[in-house]
Amino acid sequence: MFTFKENLQEGEVNKEKIETNRVVNLDSSVSPEFLKDIKSFYEDCLQNSEKYTRTKVNADNLTEKIEGEQGFYVRVLDTINKAIKENEGKEVVVFFDIDETLTQNKFFKDGGGNSFKTILRPSALKLLKAIRLGNIRVGFLTSRGNVLEDLEDQLKPLNLLINKECVLSSCSVPISEEESDKMWNEREELNKSLPREKQFSYSNADNQKIKILNEFLTKRENSLIIPVPVDDYKNPLFYKYGVSLSEKEKFDI
Repeated sequence: MFTFKENLQEGEVNKEKIETNRVVNLDSSVSPEFLKDIKSFYEDCLQNSEKYTRTKVNADNLTEKIEGEQGFYVRVLDTINKAIKENEGKEVVVFFDIDETLTQNKFFKDGGGNSFKTILRPSALKLLKAIRLGNIRVGFLTSRGNVLEDLEDQLKPLNLLINKECVLSSCSVPISEEESDKMWNEREELNKSLPREKQFSYSNADNQKIKILNEFLTKRENSLIIPVPVDDYKNPLFYKYGVSLSEKEKFDI
């Protein structure tokens, strides 16, 4: 059985240094063994639902959760491949949001009380390893405030897979009224170009993430970077290779 404990420890036991040449195409296929792991994870959530509070996994949405996990894995890698193919001579860098994208925080019933745990989505380690083995840098674009500290604690399974120079926190990023108005106008222009069913709204958290990523990209040493932001929010829609997760692809257990 694919348990939460095993899920969190897998990255900790793998201490080898990732050092390979960039590949031109990342394999986005889902093997039968990998699919079995995904199914085991969500079945474990369902069968042990009494262990933690407010579970979102039930018999009615189990298949959707499994399909969404596969879709997340495949879409991220296919997007990276597209970005590499279309940008020869430039560097593709992937920026992941954390909460509800790669992880979720849950309260587990433990004896007479509750314990707080960070759960890693079942495809996260395999996905990040596949990207890093292609010699592609991976960072965070998150509203968390103490990300580097978290990588030594609740996010430790991901520590060796993250390029620390690409960790961006939008926590407390100031947005002026002028900047906010400009961003809202850009959103409206983007919406006008989309069919009604694909139009969207977004939050100030999206504004903050867009601002800090754009500031990172305007630095001289980053001028050749092609960003692939991956988030359960809407900010990736403002980037050519952004991956804004669908409701089905979000990690919500």
